[in-house]
Amino acid sequence: MLSIWNKISNLGIQNSYSVDFQKRITLINRINVLACLVYFIIGLIYYAFNDKTTAFFIEGLILLNVLAFYFQNKHYHSFSLSFFLISSYMSIFYFDSYAGLKSGAFLYYVPVIISLFFLFNSKKDKTIITIHILLLIGLFLINQLTQRTLFQSEIMTDVMRSRLFTANIALSVISLLYFIFLFVKNKMQFSTNP
Repeated sequence: MLSIWNKISNLGIQNSYSVDFQKRITLINRINVLACLVYFIIGLIYYAFNDKTTAFFIEGLILLNVLAFYFQNKHYHSFSLSFFLISSYMSIFYFDSYAGLKSGAFLYYVPVIISLFFLFNSKKDKTIITIHILLLIGLFLINQLTQRTLFQSEIMTDVMRSRLFTANIALSVISLLYFIFLFVKNKMQFSTNP
């Protein structure tokens, strides 16, 4: 199991890369694994609520993350990271509308926004970070302006939203804490160039 974890963590790393860049790739790979876990757990929650269509949709998002791993392995690191992040934004956007404000799906925006400043080089990638933030703000505003009705589910009850809120707040906090733990553990200084 540990060898699989190490292999996934080191996916796309070349010996010629600087130590900082290698650590950055390792962190991104690990966060991608965490995202897959979050999608898997949330998919199970929707399955428990007997919403199989949404459960299969969110489980299908894992396939998008596998594609991000593929691009990482091909050494398209910035593209892989952006691809992973945008797929994450779209899942947050969808489920924020699907379950409504009381579900707390919007809470995932917090760790995602914070992660931008750690995953990208905040000095060299200001334009990329700005584009990502504007995309997030745009998606959030669309849900606000449509009163979260674009993908609204007919089967969601207040009890279900309350349970989702508990799960979403716990998972978003865990995601944030895990990311901070990895950052502190590795004491990274990110480099955008291999």
